[in-house]
Amino acid sequence: MTGVQTCALPISYEENSLVDAADAIIDLIYVALGCAHAMGLPFEELFKVVHSANMKKQPADDFIRSTRGRQYDVVKPIGWTGPEGEMIAILSQYKGEA
Repeated sequence: MTGVQTCALPISYEENSLVDAADAIIDLIYVALGCAHAMGLPFEELFKVVHSANMKKQPADDFIRSTRGRQYDVVKPIGWTGPEGEMIAILSQYKGEA
């Protein structure tokens, strides 16, 4: 993927080309998966942990709670814990240390 291709998503979206935007998103996924594979990361296990943590976030009630000033933002509820601890445990099994 060239630098030009990495910019295809916003351009495709602005030009209302759903096919080109979808292609750009899938290209990004290929790059991310390729990087994870090249690094020897157990992608599926790590993805499940991060996904689980992200799904525990809650919709921002208003613009004030949003950290990005967006109506459709999600925020970390009280007591939310990030996935890092579980990620370290998973990576320790594969690399001997994280």
